[in-house]
Amino acid sequence: MCILLTQYIDKLGGKTLLIDDQVTTATHVVVKTNADYTIANPRRVGLLFALCCTPHIVCSKWLLQSHAKNVIVDPTPFRIPSLVQVIERGINARSNGGLLKGFKVYLHRGLDNDVYIPILEATGATQIDASELLRLVRNGDVENLLVITSPSLQPVKALAIARERKSGVWEMDHRELLSCIENQSIRGKGKWMSSLRITSITCKTHHHAIHIHSQYS
Repeated sequence: MCILLTQYIDKLGGKTLLIDDQVTTATHVVVKTNADYTIANPRRVGLLFALCCTPHIVCSKWLLQSHAKNVIVDPTPFRIPSLVQVIERGINARSNGGLLKGFKVYLHRGLDNDVYIPILEATGATQIDASELLRLVRNGDVENLLVITSPSLQPVKALAIARERKSGVWEMDHRELLSCIENQSIRGKGKWMSSLRITSITCKTHHHAIHIHSQYS
């Protein structure tokens, strides 16, 4: 199926992107759906990238219809129903620089950098290292400071100091980070901080870069 879809994209004059971290340049992302149009594995890395980067996440019928008409058709009718509101929140977040724009984020060294670093970059976050985290904690500069960690990992020195001082550093479990990206909303210090203004977007470019979700491979 992946080879067939790739051939369709080529015939339509588009570019196929099969590597997850290439999704940041995609204009459309094609995902494999179940019979009820739900996604079997919504936390595949490619889809999390897509939610941060593109308004057009569609089922394969969009590509099949485009191929049948030999033109890129309107993707709106082919959007995944469960993702419509999430995509709208993502559009709004990107209009403000990204879901985590303005946050200084420290990623615990015990987590998988190959997964989390590219995802954080896609959210617009500013990543910091352990020495910068320690400096900020000691100076009490913890506003919009976010530490991604896991209960199974030993806290780094700066985080241990922050806990002792009760300085208000925002700690987030790495699984909750994925949940925030999956929903394009951030749960911060006791409440959901979600988008209040929804804006629409039209894809104005005639150059299409289409990502085929890795479940097809």
